[in-house]
Amino acid sequence: MFHNSHEGDEERSLSYLLRPRDVRTITSGPDFYEPLPSPPRGNVRFVLVGGPMEYVDPRGEHSGISGEPPQGGAEAERAESVARMSAMVDGEPWMQAATETGQAIIASLSRAGVISGLYGHLVCHVASPFREIVKALTGSLPKKLAEDAWSIAPVGKSRWSYEREAGHYIYNASAGFTFIAVETAPAVCIWGWPDRSDGCLQAFLDTVAVGTPNPVTVILPDVPACRSFARRYVGRERMANSERTLIEDHLYRIPQNMPYKLGNVLAAEFAPRLVVYPDGSEDDGALLIGAIAYLDAHHTLRLSLWDLLRDDLLREAALVARRAPRPFSVTASDRADMLHWYGRPSEYDDVLFHLFCPSLLDAVTKP
Repeated sequence: MFHNSHEGDEERSLSYLLRPRDVRTITSGPDFYEPLPSPPRGNVRFVLVGGPMEYVDPRGEHSGISGEPPQGGAEAERAESVARMSAMVDGEPWMQAATETGQAIIASLSRAGVISGLYGHLVCHVASPFREIVKALTGSLPKKLAEDAWSIAPVGKSRWSYEREAGHYIYNASAGFTFIAVETAPAVCIWGWPDRSDGCLQAFLDTVAVGTPNPVTVILPDVPACRSFARRYVGRERMANSERTLIEDHLYRIPQNMPYKLGNVLAAEFAPRLVVYPDGSEDDGALLIGAIAYLDAHHTLRLSLWDLLRDDLLREAALVARRAPRPFSVTASDRADMLHWYGRPSEYDDVLFHLFCPSLLDAVTKP
């Protein structure tokens, strides 16, 4: 039985907790909006993928470097992290850069022969770009976890799996990490879920990356909030940023017939920008880009990317070998269509616009 302290230790049956993977049920309880009781416990290395970008959302057009904090203090930083992340993770440009980076890491670990059962795992809201990218990279589609699956394990030919829910990891953490079985930890995880608060991401990492002999590489969108998360997680700080802004709460409660109008990338040069290691040390993402290029050119070397970056001479070689990120841009006609669509009023515009307003992001919807 699972005892919930927020309900006077009233017993809940196992069948109640496992009933469904209905996110609306999971997010209706108080545990979803409170910090996890324990500090981070996963063995994790973070790679933040981002860069120069132009995007459009209901507020208009925007441009800048995805990981740079905006002017205006903590409130503006939070609003921009939410908006940038929402535009990035659901689109093809960021997912392409993230998946290619993850695939390169898996390939290098396989070549080095240090880990068996290598695979990658994605948590996302929109899966179609990822499916096509994995098929192009591996020749096979990734495996979608079943709605009633409470386990993660190595998969088939593509070496990639994915799921489209995140809230159930909160229950797993709140119940002592007893519900979700991880047979073998993924070598790489991509966090494509557009919620930058601590709760779900910490619960996910504390589920999949505990007790692993080698760090799990976690790829995050490079926005200010995710940089903060990565540094606090490896520092074993208590992850207290559990409240969700209105736009993030809306992610779990969005009506099925509401247009998904949270943002689109118009142009970008996405690539690894920062690596945060389990001991708190950091590398510029340019080193990882160079290491990937170096091993591509010296494919007989039985080294992983992380082996290469631990060697001072090879680090220098990686800097020389680095390649410029592949630029992305929508066509002029697509840009015009997107700007027109986002500028067109609809019956939901008041709701969607207010979800982006920084002045309203302190309001948190609680049960």
